[in-house]
Amino acid sequence: MEKESEMNTKKKGRAPYKILVFVLVVMSLYSYFAASASDKRVASKTVSSTRSEAKLSQEANPYSVMKDLIQTHPHQEIRNDLNDLIIRGEIGLTFQQLKSAPNTQANVVYAQDPKNGERVLVLNYAIQDLLDSSLSRLYKQLVIYHEWIHIKQQREKRYPEWLATIDRPVQYPADVVEILLKSEMEAYSAQCELAIKLDVFREFEFCRAYKTNGAEELSNVVLAGLSRSL
Repeated sequence: MEKESEMNTKKKGRAPYKILVFVLVVMSLYSYFAASASDKRVASKTVSSTRSEAKLSQEANPYSVMKDLIQTHPHQEIRNDLNDLIIRGEIGLTFQQLKSAPNTQANVVYAQDPKNGERVLVLNYAIQDLLDSSLSRLYKQLVIYHEWIHIKQQREKRYPEWLATIDRPVQYPADVVEILLKSEMEAYSAQCELAIKLDVFREFEFCRAYKTNGAEELSNVVLAGLSRSL
C-alpha cells in the first residue's frame, strides 16, 4: 500500500510538468505557424510591390508607352504595318527632347541607324501629347495616326525630305509654306476622319471644325497653327 501511495504521489507530481510541457509545445507550434504566415504575407506584399513598381516603371517609360499605343491601336495599319516596320528596323523609335519651340520640330525625321549606318525614318516617342497623362489613350493613338500619315508621305516620296528634319527653319518662303500646309492638311484630315469614325472628334478643336465645315475650315485652323509656329 505504501508503494502504491508513493507511485500515485509521483504521478501527481509529474502532472503539472506534463501540462507545462504541453503548453510550451503548443506555444512553440503557434509561434512557428504565425511566423510562417507572416513571412508569406511579407513575401506576397514584396512580390505585389515589385510588380506594381515594374508596371509603374513601364507606364512611365515613353518608349514602352509608344510601343503599347501602337500595338493596341484601333487602326490596323498602325497595329500591323507600322509595328512590322519597327520590328524589321525600317522605322526607328527615338527620343527627341522638346526644345523651346516644339512646333518647329518634326516628329518624323530621317536619322542614321547606329546598327548598320543606314538612313532611316524615325518616329519621336517624346511627342508632347504622348507624355501628357491627362489625355486619353485614343487621343494619343490619333496623334500617332497623324504621324503615320507623314511616314507614308516620305516612304512614298510624295513630299520633299526636308519636311522630315529635326529642326525646321524658323521662317519659310511662301511656296514652302504651301507644301507644308498641303502635307499637314493630308495628315490632319486623315486624323479627323478616324476621330469621327471613333466618335472622339470633340477632343480636337480642328476635328470639330472639320466635321462642321469640312476641309476649308480645317485648312484655316491648320494654317493658323502653322503661322504661330513659323
